[in-house]
Amino acid sequence: MVSILIKILLGINLIYTASIVVLFTFGAFAKYRRFMSNKSGSIEKQITTIVPLKNGNGQILHNIKNLINSQPFESSKVYVSIEDSNEPLYSALKLIEDVENNFGVFIAGKPKGVNGKASNMLAAYNITDSEFVVFMDADVLVKKANYHDLLNSFEDERCGAVFSAAFYHQANTIGGRMIRAVTNYFFGEAVLLFERVIKMNYCAGAFMGFRKSALDKAGGLNAVLNYISDDATLGNNIYNVGYKIKILNTPVFMPEEKLKLKEGVNHLIKWMVIVKQTMGGNYFFVPATFYTGNVILLLALSIVTGELIIFSLLLVIFATAFRIFTAALQDKMLFGEFAGFFDYAFTIVAGYFQPLIWLAGFFFKTLSWSGRKYKIGKRGKILFIEEEK
Repeated sequence: MVSILIKILLGINLIYTASIVVLFTFGAFAKYRRFMSNKSGSIEKQITTIVPLKNGNGQILHNIKNLINSQPFESSKVYVSIEDSNEPLYSALKLIEDVENNFGVFIAGKPKGVNGKASNMLAAYNITDSEFVVFMDADVLVKKANYHDLLNSFEDERCGAVFSAAFYHQANTIGGRMIRAVTNYFFGEAVLLFERVIKMNYCAGAFMGFRKSALDKAGGLNAVLNYISDDATLGNNIYNVGYKIKILNTPVFMPEEKLKLKEGVNHLIKWMVIVKQTMGGNYFFVPATFYTGNVILLLALSIVTGELIIFSLLLVIFATAFRIFTAALQDKMLFGEFAGFFDYAFTIVAGYFQPLIWLAGFFFKTLSWSGRKYKIGKRGKILFIEEEK
């Protein structure tokens, strides 16, 4: 009986891993090639970009100046929304506001029992009347091509939201390299792999755009104030009112995360809590994407039972080699160079331990984010917020 089970599991994983190879070859690889072309020449539309900000630094200020210079049309607007005038960049942002006609700084106030980031976004959204609205993280670097790509995608009237895949160019600290590996090689690659075979019912918040009429129909920003993942919830709300969500053909990039090991682990735990609580029952299906982790478990089972050990080992070697290949190809196509040894080594090890990391997600329901501790319930709903000292 055990022998038959092992053979069935091996067969399933062999077929699945082969499917991943096909998906990557014809899906993600094609997407990387489209990433290389700069979009231009869209019809002028009204666009407002809203950047929620807390505890900004010099790099963030540089990004905001770059954002202003990257607007596709003179009529485009950029709004930065902060909690209060104690924001470190407040004075510098006000100086920019004095000289830029289409730039504004908004003070949202301290959030009262709601998502702080969504509260900041809402403050600027309330006075926005443009046809399209972009929300983006303050650490993201954009180009005019991102906006032209966005507007070209919205030529489809059934499209209610779009978002870009986001990648870290480099990392030099151990925590930063952990975040880069997970973002680029796991999340980023998975998004592109399954884009063609599943309907998108979420958004990723690094750079996401909405048809304002669709967003208002879905409840606007008020509908996400009590949820930890504003981007995933916004996307799900758009999907539920009948609109399509598209992944843009232009990526965005982020500067390195300068995190120590403990900080990197805490960052990953935060993501794990958000994913687990936001996905709800769908979280049980996440291991279906762990092709390297699954074949390691099968190898362990084969060793314990003495069944098909060589075949299991060969499948592990193939899955591992393919994981390295896809990571290296991504780096070469997006950045023109390969990453360091640690990036690939961590990717392999993390892939092997994905099933255990997934299992650990069931034991976490709280997270720390921007000086606040959140307790999260079903669908990512915020149950309790406590200011951290």
